Amino acid sequence: MKKFILGLSVGLLISLPLFALASVNLADRLSGKILLQVEDNGEAWYVNPENKQRYFLGRPEDAFQVMRTLGLGISNDNLNQISIAQISSIPEKKEVSYKTIKTFSGTGNFNSSDFAISGEKFKVIWTHTGSSNFTMVANDEENPISTCWMGNVIGNWSAYDVCPHGEGNFNISVITDGSWTAEVQDYK
Repeated sequence: MKKFILGLSVGLLISLPLFALASVNLADRLSGKILLQVEDNGEAWYVNPENKQRYFLGRPEDAFQVMRTLGLGISNDNLNQISIAQISSIPEKKEVSYKTIKTFSGTGNFNSSDFAISGEKFKVIWTHTGSSNFTMVANDEENPISTCWMGNVIGNWSAYDVCPHGEGNFNISVITDGSWTAEVQDYK
């Protein structure tokens, strides 16, 4: 399969004329490809295979417009060369199960007592109502590297966060002046 993106140094890109590529061989080799200017700002250029001119892709909106205008599409023959994974080769999705072990709610700052996590990870489903900053942290006092930031937002939010650390004693710390809820779920 051909590579469609090519990184170029500033010297090589500058040596290519602005509106057309000088070398017919080089123009033919690069036509239909996106060139990345690997120095300076990492700018991207598209070489039109019909006129061998290069077009600056700029912002994503500009790049989409260039590709909509100049793109040639794909033939059915080339499309049929893309392999499709067999259903049997897709790994079976493991059933994920969580069990609620603690719920907390309040207004303002809060520090919970410790609770035990026995699974390899845990999830906290939380809400915040208010216009101020809301921060929630799950702390493992015995293993500070296991600390997980559960939320750090401003305003009204509903979300959940999964802490990949488990099998320990954790507590929840909340800093806010709004109202909030937290439901801790252990992975089973």
